[in-house]
Amino acid sequence: SVCLLSVFCARRLIDCADTLMAKKSPKHTSPLMELQAAMGRGRNVPSYSDLGEAAFGSLGRSLVDSCLISSQLGFAATYIIFISANLREVVEVLSKCTFLLEQNTLFPAIVLLLVPLAWLRSLKYFAVMNFMAAVFMSIGLSAIAYVAGWHWYTDPAPEPVRWANFDAFAFTLGTAVYAFEGIGMILPMYEETDPALRPQFKDALTQTLIILLILFVLFASFCYLSFGAQTQTMVLLHLPLPGGLRPAVQLLYCAALALSHPLALYPVTRLLESRWLSHVSHRPMDAGADAAAGGRHLGLGPSAGDSSMQRK
Repeated sequence: SVCLLSVFCARRLIDCADTLMAKKSPKHTSPLMELQAAMGRGRNVPSYSDLGEAAFGSLGRSLVDSCLISSQLGFAATYIIFISANLREVVEVLSKCTFLLEQNTLFPAIVLLLVPLAWLRSLKYFAVMNFMAAVFMSIGLSAIAYVAGWHWYTDPAPEPVRWANFDAFAFTLGTAVYAFEGIGMILPMYEETDPALRPQFKDALTQTLIILLILFVLFASFCYLSFGAQTQTMVLLHLPLPGGLRPAVQLLYCAALALSHPLALYPVTRLLESRWLSHVSHRPMDAGADAAAGGRHLGLGPSAGDSSMQRK
């Protein structure tokens, strides 16, 4: 249900952005504007704040900004808590409990490590980090699946399977919401998408979320069938300590979360930047200069782009 609701909301969000872009686009276009649109400029995707203001005025903008900042900061804080808890356990295991750390003491070091990554201002710079995070996460999931399969084969859970546990409904709901918490990245990803590919964005997003739902259900069901009622909330705890498998997988998970942590803060940094740094002017090498270069490359002559720069 949470996945279906996320899919529905994401598709409606894109529809609202397209509608607002269509309303703001000028009825009469010049060759320069058409060239800018072909190059991905001139039709910027509205922000979450813009959609809130279009729907409910200034109050809607304030509410959307507050919800976006609070939710994304909450998810980012969860990343830090998870990283610190696993790092503390890794240090204790590797030192054989001779070196004990408080989880709170790790917070400042983790924050100092993650802050520079949050300064990245374009999604294209996250490509390498996201790829590395996906590799680390895949290795960790493979290790957990191997341990779960071996446990199922050697020591299957004797107790009957309990397919519904309403006592943990609130926790399950929160986990499901956290699993599909990427709504804050929909519009930034849509804006970074090539305009020619934007019509396929909704279908690609829908298929991705459905595939993730299937993987989540299959992996969780497999682990539960293997470990039964002893299934831990943090499935990493089922990895064996001897041999160093658990610390290795925990370090991989920490690295994956650290590399993906800037994505959770990206909508917040963009919002705060637009609010507090909107007065900062950038170099004027934007629409006119790029359009002039693009016009020459496409054989359109210097008049379209150069005339606009002359007017500037």
